[in-house]
Amino acid sequence: MDERDLVASTAHRVVAEFPPTRVPQRNFLEACFDAGLAWVQFPIGLGGLGVAPGLQAVSDSILQAAVSDGDIDAATITIGNWLRSYGYRGTFGVDFLVHDGVPLFTEVNPRFQGSTHASCKLAIGAGESCLMLEHLAAIMGMSAPPSRPVAELAAEAPALAHFVVHWVGDEAERLDASPLVRLAMATGRSLRAEVQTRPGLLTGRGAAVARIVCRESVTQTGFELTQPWAGVVSTWKAGAAGVPASASSAAAGPQGAEQVMTPGSLGG
Repeated sequence: MDERDLVASTAHRVVAEFPPTRVPQRNFLEACFDAGLAWVQFPIGLGGLGVAPGLQAVSDSILQAAVSDGDIDAATITIGNWLRSYGYRGTFGVDFLVHDGVPLFTEVNPRFQGSTHASCKLAIGAGESCLMLEHLAAIMGMSAPPSRPVAELAAEAPALAHFVVHWVGDEAERLDASPLVRLAMATGRSLRAEVQTRPGLLTGRGAAVARIVCRESVTQTGFELTQPWAGVVSTWKAGAAGVPASASSAAAGPQGAEQVMTPGSLGG
């Protein structure tokens, strides 16, 4: 059985044993994690199957097809109530990829997100309460200040995206992200690099090589990069010394070693 068949058969088994229309959503999500479908390139036992990251789309399509309620807000509220039942208070993020109008759930992050800074800038720029204030209110047992959804704010704001490149090599490597950042900045469409690794650090599998703020969307569907961004990554990989072939394998959602987060997904 090849990796694609392994992911597909695992997803079909989870749907058969935990039908999402008949079991509590919490049970379904836990079953997905236990089966290794949360982020398939992660190791077995840590939410993954240890397979190529591009196969996440195979799992997502099967699981999403079995879910009747694709409403992101309703799903996020359900997950928030589940976290609250365990005593969690404060910020959390729920990640979805929307494909052909269908939201595909990927993961829950009970922490500040990589997009928190950008979402706060959008909210403050629109004169709205930001996620940081809402987090403090939750920790202090206070009602959250009135706020508008980040997706609504993003629709009114100038185009903004996080362009995040992750390392998908089998082994941790000492990587120089500065050529990647220079390529991104040379497009004239990047604002700044908020995060980047350096050669003095070992960058492990799944870790961010760089996170760059862009003036435009970097994807049309959430499943592949548009130009010049796809070219930025391929050029960097071609010129980076010691980059193994596996670094060019497709990641979940967007192609290559990169993950895309557009303004519509900021803050979950």
